[in-house]
Amino acid sequence: MKTFKFKVVQSLLIVFIMIFTRLTLNAQWKTIEGPHGDGVNSIVTYGSELYVCTNDGLYLSTNNGDNWAGIGTKGCNVNSVVKILNANEDTSIYVISASKGVQISTDRGKNWIEGNNGLPYPVVYTLIASSNGLGGTNLFAGIHKKGVFCSTDYGANWKAVNKGLETISVLVLTSIPNDNGGITLFAGTDNAGIFRSTNNGESWVSVATGWPVMSFYVNIDTSKVNGAKTLYAVTNYGLYRSKDMGDDWEFVVGDYFNGNVPTSVVVKDTNLFVGINAGVYCSTDNGISWFSTSYNIYNVVNLAVSDSFLFAGTNKGVFRSTDNCKDWIGANNGLSCSNVTSFAVSGDNVFIGTTGGVYSFSKGDTTCMPVNTGLRNCSVSSLAVLDTTLFAGTEGGVFACSSNSLNWLEVNTGLTDISVKSLVANGMNLFAGTSNGSVFLSTDEGRTWNDKKIGLTNNSVNSIFVNDSILLASTSGGIYLSTNNGNSWSGENDGLITMDVRAINFYGTNLLAGTSTGLFISSTTEYNWQPNGFSGSLIFAIETCDSILAIGTNGGVYLTMGDYKNWKSCGLDNVFAVKIIGNYLYAGTYDYGVCFRPISDLFVGVKDISKQYPAGFVLKQNYPNPFNPSTKISFEIPYSGNVTIKIFDLLGREIKVLLDEYKQRGTYTIDFDASEISSGVYFYRLKSNNFSSTKKMILLR
Repeated sequence: MKTFKFKVVQSLLIVFIMIFTRLTLNAQWKTIEGPHGDGVNSIVTYGSELYVCTNDGLYLSTNNGDNWAGIGTKGCNVNSVVKILNANEDTSIYVISASKGVQISTDRGKNWIEGNNGLPYPVVYTLIASSNGLGGTNLFAGIHKKGVFCSTDYGANWKAVNKGLETISVLVLTSIPNDNGGITLFAGTDNAGIFRSTNNGESWVSVATGWPVMSFYVNIDTSKVNGAKTLYAVTNYGLYRSKDMGDDWEFVVGDYFNGNVPTSVVVKDTNLFVGINAGVYCSTDNGISWFSTSYNIYNVVNLAVSDSFLFAGTNKGVFRSTDNCKDWIGANNGLSCSNVTSFAVSGDNVFIGTTGGVYSFSKGDTTCMPVNTGLRNCSVSSLAVLDTTLFAGTEGGVFACSSNSLNWLEVNTGLTDISVKSLVANGMNLFAGTSNGSVFLSTDEGRTWNDKKIGLTNNSVNSIFVNDSILLASTSGGIYLSTNNGNSWSGENDGLITMDVRAINFYGTNLLAGTSTGLFISSTTEYNWQPNGFSGSLIFAIETCDSILAIGTNGGVYLTMGDYKNWKSCGLDNVFAVKIIGNYLYAGTYDYGVCFRPISDLFVGVKDISKQYPAGFVLKQNYPNPFNPSTKISFEIPYSGNVTIKIFDLLGREIKVLLDEYKQRGTYTIDFDASEISSGVYFYRLKSNNFSSTKKMILLR
């Protein structure tokens, strides 16, 4: 028995150490304020206030979604919210969650107390407030397998009002003013249909059977006498409506949308909108015909109208439209709702690709802002920079924006597969890998695309790596090599244990491949892959900087320096992107958004590399300019590699190769003597690793 107790204590101690270590590691990371967390459960409007209930708490916006602020429930899965004036005419906010039941705040979310006294258990599906006809307010809660409960004292106590609903789960509730000055309550259930109460919930009668009801929406036409009332019910079998307080129901639409049934409904002006898994659809003829209003938002779980805006809550955040859904933009600033997929650096700006759009922050800053104007598909899988243009690969194709204007334009001509998983720029070439196994090439900054699929299989192209004439595609079916700019491909998978390859990068003179089972290494001549000692984790991303190697995995960030044997665990979980910028390591995660740590904290004895080396690629304007006959060109490279600088005339003809050699990372200045060429406008282009930049100069004699 003593041995058994010792082993138990020993096991518990090991578990505690593991948990404490992980918490300590995670606590050392700082977060970028902006995108992280999960999706939207519901959207509720109260005048100029817009509330969003998410899997990561309750958020409030008072400027139609331009900015959001958390209201004291972070980390809590909030399903619904109600705001009323209590007996003291103070504002009370009520929220319900899957784990804590009803919670109440009387100080706008600073402090919360539980309000579950009298409830059978804290599994509350829905909550509404309704006038009691005596100047007060009743609260009604839909309970798991216990019907409806009511509170007449602002949530302090609850009692069952479920005659006719005693053993039924009530998923949604709504109330409609009736012609007698009272209210009529409706309860939507999990499998028993719709019930109605005309006596404040004391008793309920069935008005529609067999429908699992997901949501209600009440539309009151104030232009009609007494305000014509229509109750819409979203069910698993389609959308229904009643114009006579539930006596009769009319079928509106079912799986008309390619097998998708509506998840939510609203009426705006004279138009009817429904949210489905495939986006938002509109009917202008009362539901007879429908057309899609969006190809950039998916998995719509809730719709809401506020002022002139239409809002859609999705599993990727909140989107809004000001023009009856002709165009949707992300409205997620400060709202924790996006998973980070990629990074890109352009000058002093760092761009973050997420499943909820693109965000940007300046180097050294900790606050990011959304950059989504014109981005019709906000589920971004990859980013690339070509000169001063930023490209985003999305589920709806490729979008481009100038770093000056930050307005996105769709650039999909010739792109026959628009589900883009990866992007990479090399010189003036831009490559796009898609989920259906194609690689496309654009040589005109994304204006047109050509399919370069010969030799590739129909496997998802997870990432593309390019170095000089070598082009490698990591796919769900292995690694493919092209040495002729993508015109043909060959498999290079000798030694790989798994064909599911997520990332490729150089480390020193070797290639590294991140797979679903670990890290593999190969030379660049034989392509014979060998395990390098890091195994057992799914590797999403590989980042190198001189002797530092960082990988993002499902188990967090790991680093090594100078070898492949000694790995340092740096905490976090599910890291999809890693980037070294200056002296900081940035990690894009599923749960924590963007986190960063100083590299000097991770390796004892590592100096502040931001003071030694450039943080990013920079091609500076030549000086003097205009010039006669010589000028100086300065540039910065953050990674060692081959560097070329070439001079071109206005027709694009190569005039001179100014530099073509291997350079250690650092800052350089070279001279250009133009004594032998005539006056005019010329261009100089720097190419190194995956970076390319071109600038104009004037020779004036």
